[in-house]
Amino acid sequence: FKSIVGLQPMLGGNVLLDGEDALKMPRRDFARKVAYVLQAHQAPFAVYVRDVVAVGRSSRVGMFSHPGAADYEIVEGVLDELGIGKLADRVYTELSGGERQMVLIARALAQQPEYLFMDEPTSNLDFGNQVSLVRLAKELARDRGLGVVMTTHNPNHLFMCESAGVRISPRAG
Repeated sequence: FKSIVGLQPMLGGNVLLDGEDALKMPRRDFARKVAYVLQAHQAPFAVYVRDVVAVGRSSRVGMFSHPGAADYEIVEGVLDELGIGKLADRVYTELSGGERQMVLIARALAQQPEYLFMDEPTSNLDFGNQVSLVRLAKELARDRGLGVVMTTHNPNHLFMCESAGVRISPRAG
């Protein structure tokens, strides 16, 4: 999974993204197409949620620029869309694991990608939030046409996606 998103070297083969070799694409172009949500994340210092999500805009701003008003409008919109707008002024390191996971998803969506890769995104969530996250993944795929690739060890997540007509590819291993 990490090889597909370019975080570790490929042992063989190619990754094609819209017919183009993804690993040869400039990183900025790749980041405009693909967002990646880690399984878990520890911030090294205290930063506000709004600013964590704004990092998702990095591929859309200039090299020596910072997010502007339009970028922060996108950030606020994503936070509201995910129902976590109330967290915007909270410190990321003080959030629960589930809240942090939702912030990471918001950061990925702020990139405005075409594809969203999520590595075990439900691992830190209680059952209710797991259901909400799988529902969100289905909605993103169905309503936005976003390509969603998600790993999970929970077979129930697959059944939830399948019931909505989402194509799934279970893989043992």
